[in-house]
Amino acid sequence: MANEELADLVGTAAVAGRVRISTSEGFGTAILSPAVARLVVQRPAVQLEIVADSGFLSAAIREVDLAITLAAPQDKRLAVEHLTDYRLGLYASAGYLSERGEPGKASDLTGHTLVGYIDDLLYANELRYLDEILPELKPSVASSSIRSQLEMVRAGVGIAVLPCFMADAEGGGLTRLLRKTATITRTFWMSARRDVQQTVRVRRVRNWVHQTIASKRQIILDL
Repeated sequence: MANEELADLVGTAAVAGRVRISTSEGFGTAILSPAVARLVVQRPAVQLEIVADSGFLSAAIREVDLAITLAAPQDKRLAVEHLTDYRLGLYASAGYLSERGEPGKASDLTGHTLVGYIDDLLYANELRYLDEILPELKPSVASSSIRSQLEMVRAGVGIAVLPCFMADAEGGGLTRLLRKTATITRTFWMSARRDVQQTVRVRRVRNWVHQTIASKRQIILDL
């Protein structure tokens, strides 16, 4: 710890050590991963590990240094901060819509093929999107992976609720549906154990996460 404090005081870029982050699959692959190059240039001695998976590891029991989650952890050992809100919407491919038609209202979705999560494998209640659009709405095709859902929608399988920062990515070719009535807001929270939050290497990575979000603010918040 003394070495890290000294490095911070002199402003050196050579703050060394591993920092492991747990985050959702979508956020980790679409937002954090493309920004890693900047961190590598700024902090070449930091060894970054991103666990982007269907589920979250725990900062409280030291599985990771930082956890980016969909709900704010309640463990008193953790320092928790609001990271960012983000938007989700209904999307379909042009090919699917040309064959099946575009829904004009939420109730029309009952006649469409819906892509979503496997209900009994959901790792967070915040992923229950379809009920918010229309109660009792269920997917016809399901996957535990949001990347898999995205690729199925691109391939014309059906309609899905997807994070705007994934579905609106350049070259995605997807059409946004029912924008006024089917936009969903969720929140990312970032937490770390209080005894590691202020270590220099973790602070550097926290700052990088905040910088990354600021640079992607428009697509994350669907502005």
